[in-house]
Amino acid sequence: MYRTMRPIILSLFCLACLGLTACPFPPKVYRMDVRQGNYLTADAVKKVKVGMTKQQIFEILGTPALTHFFEQERWDYYYYLKPGNDDPIVEKRLGIVFQNDKAIHIDHFEESK
Repeated sequence: MYRTMRPIILSLFCLACLGLTACPFPPKVYRMDVRQGNYLTADAVKKVKVGMTKQQIFEILGTPALTHFFEQERWDYYYYLKPGNDDPIVEKRLGIVFQNDKAIHIDHFEESK
């Protein structure tokens, strides 16, 4: 009887040890957040106003993510966040058009997918 019970007891012991480790089943894979572009906070975007100079905007937002070679009077800031925990993707875009070193038009776009 002992020979037939030994594998069963050993199997139950192994299952109990696995249960006590508190590992989730199936195991979860860690995925890190993917961030790209300029981090645009709501406070920083609110500070940008029409009529500000390029230098003032540069001090608030930093270097633009995109500057167009043929269109030197437009700066584009872009931020993309893909969370690793399956939260919605966040995209923020801010486009600023300049004329004579002053901002004349500001486009702001924010989306969660």
